[in-house]
Amino acid sequence: MELTGAAGERFAPRIFRVTFGEPSRWHGLEARITDAPAGPLVNLLMAEPLAAEVAAGSPGAITAAHRVAVDLLIREFAPLVIEWNVNDPIGLEVQPHEGTLRGQDFQMVMALFRAWREGRAADPVSPEADQEDAEADLASVPMAPVPAAVPG
Repeated sequence: MELTGAAGERFAPRIFRVTFGEPSRWHGLEARITDAPAGPLVNLLMAEPLAAEVAAGSPGAITAAHRVAVDLLIREFAPLVIEWNVNDPIGLEVQPHEGTLRGQDFQMVMALFRAWREGRAADPVSPEADQEDAEADLASVPMAPVPAAVPG
């Protein structure tokens, strides 16, 4: 997906490469995962705590809220996974989509999700660059003096 600004600027989505090395249980797993729009991102972050309890096998009963959180996390995260190197038992490539994520070990799905989330948090775009962009944007906005308030 590519976004275009009002003046024709093109904005490519951020794509994160997630790679698990040793000693990870998921050593060798790789995926390319795109950034999330605001709505799905909020849903993912809200679902994470309860979904993480399920992945960790936390003691206690799984509640309806846990089921909803896992469902929401998979539904919102699956479309973001562009590609991965997951194969089925006979060696055929498994395409990432909601159905195939539901068929995987949920701990693996959570490991992918967490690595992606951490990658987003460590975005290579520096806060200084964002601040400079904001200042440049503000400098390009025409300004006019605000009239004095009329005493009333």
